[in-house]
Amino acid sequence: MITQETTDAKFKKLLTPFTIRGMRLKNRIVFPAIAIFDSYEDCVNERFKHYFLARARGGPAMMVMTATRLARLEPAIDQAILQRCVESLKVLVEEIHAAGALVGMQLHHSGREMDDPIPGVTIEPVAASSIPSPVGRSVVPRELLLWEIEELIQRHIEMNVFIQKAGFDFIEVKACHGYLFSGFISPHTNRRTDKFGGDLKGRARIVLEIIRRTKDTLGSDFVVGCRFNGTDYMEGGLTESDAPDLARLLEEAGADYVSVSAGIPGSYPTSIPPYYIKEACFSDLAASVKRAVKVPVIAVGRITDPFVAERILQNGIADLVAIGRGLLADPELPKKALAGDMDDIRKCMSCNQGCFDISMGESNTCLVNPELGKEHELAVIPAGKSKRIVVVGGGPAGMEAARSAASRGHEVMLYEKNKQLGGQLWMAALPPNKQNFVEIIYYLKGQLQKLGVKVELGRNVTSSVIDDEKPDAVIIATGAKPSLPEPSDIESGKVLTAWDILQGDVDPGKRVLVVGGNSVGLEVANYLGHKGSQVMVAEMTKYFGSNMGRTLRYYLKRELRVNPNIELCNMVKVERITPENVIITREGKREVLDGFDTVVWAAGSASENRLVADAKNLVAEVYVIGDADEPGDCMAAIRQGAKIGRLI
Repeated sequence: MITQETTDAKFKKLLTPFTIRGMRLKNRIVFPAIAIFDSYEDCVNERFKHYFLARARGGPAMMVMTATRLARLEPAIDQAILQRCVESLKVLVEEIHAAGALVGMQLHHSGREMDDPIPGVTIEPVAASSIPSPVGRSVVPRELLLWEIEELIQRHIEMNVFIQKAGFDFIEVKACHGYLFSGFISPHTNRRTDKFGGDLKGRARIVLEIIRRTKDTLGSDFVVGCRFNGTDYMEGGLTESDAPDLARLLEEAGADYVSVSAGIPGSYPTSIPPYYIKEACFSDLAASVKRAVKVPVIAVGRITDPFVAERILQNGIADLVAIGRGLLADPELPKKALAGDMDDIRKCMSCNQGCFDISMGESNTCLVNPELGKEHELAVIPAGKSKRIVVVGGGPAGMEAARSAASRGHEVMLYEKNKQLGGQLWMAALPPNKQNFVEIIYYLKGQLQKLGVKVELGRNVTSSVIDDEKPDAVIIATGAKPSLPEPSDIESGKVLTAWDILQGDVDPGKRVLVVGGNSVGLEVANYLGHKGSQVMVAEMTKYFGSNMGRTLRYYLKRELRVNPNIELCNMVKVERITPENVIITREGKREVLDGFDTVVWAAGSASENRLVADAKNLVAEVYVIGDADEPGDCMAAIRQGAKIGRLI
């Protein structure tokens, strides 16, 4: 848990002012460009506006905006539309300034990674060379012609003029993460033999020209930065040894700062690394660049904790730090750090579940911050009438419901049958790399204490308890219980559930069969494999981790496959478990597996909601949330808790 110290001692560098070519920053915190709330259609919609304003009010010095119509370079946009866009953005920029932050715009061209549809626009993927993306896109990009490159540079300059007219404080050129300009710089994706290919200077020419012409057009005092890859983490791509030379070229071209990121689609690590990768994972790249240039350097890459950010600055690794997901999880992180309210910070888990690992068309959210993208509609509004509310269950759903309801002025009592709050979060924090999940428990527990929620542990709630309390509303958040195979399919006492493994001191033995290859089964296998058990995972379908986001699935499957203790077997159905063996069907053929000490059943769970009927007989308002409503994940549970807490 975060400990309390004096603010001055903790954040001597992080919260002190800084200047980039006359642009005065109140601290060293940058909210980087994160394209998760697209406002292409109308340039500034309400959702986009409140998302940015919430973070501007939270205290970062410098914000980078993208995902607006003005930011997209792929389509040519009518001048009249651009002018309307400028007017709407000008209002938002003024509001961001009033909130105390400076704001810039980052233009974007997806290049060969073009797969996000723009309404009414059909776009052909183009690139430096006709080399397809390694992540499943079937269309081979067309190599840009020389005149098209010149036209694209000119379009960038014209868009920069509109950005300046809208009142933005700076412009950031995007040359990272495998998108168009990054693809030009990388030898992995640029095989050209003309002036935009060849050596590093030739490959970077498109970016260098944009920076030079932007400075010539907008004036030398207008701040222009560049975000580039310190390495592609890809064989044949840009390497760490290239980064200082590239930074010097950018500085010579007129860049006023550089932001050092890493990774492209298909790389390891990825550009947005989850909790499997260490905090501040790209900071070494920033350090090597800082030694090479005089302009300010921004460090990026899983920096979510202000203590980590301060350490980067104190060690001279960078001049500023980009805190992206940390400000998605808690937009007021800088303000709380300044005040010394460290226990009030909702810490990012680096899980990528809601902010990045979503399907096209889904709404972005956050595991710990259900208000993300719904800042206006989920604003805390005091209740018209204070009600007496009983919450049954102290897992993530119940704790968030209690927090949300109490923050609106309700009198809340929370009952938990176990001796501690947290529910399944304690189990979620046990597999390798997931220990930070306990931070959710600490945060919610602290908020309940500050809001005066009455918490009673070790109390199994019955209808008589509800009757005695005489509440106006009851929230049932009693969670779920693990599913087991039909009794007729088990002839052995050696069958345990995933919960048995993660909850207690059960010795599973040396050889373990895990039945179920979704998130729970894979996490348990990883846990047991690291402890030294020989584990076979049996999954009925073709795919492992199908209920997981793409980033977490990518990292977890990689962990499992490089661990010699773990074997992944798909298209396997467990038919019967006997004391001697396990009978399976693999791709239609019957097999008998011997030698397992334990079978761990990790194939689903069932809602625990026996109290619902009794509660409805006693109280008019009864709400069932989290796994008690329908088994799901922690993010869905917290989201439901937040919604119900604001509804009552």
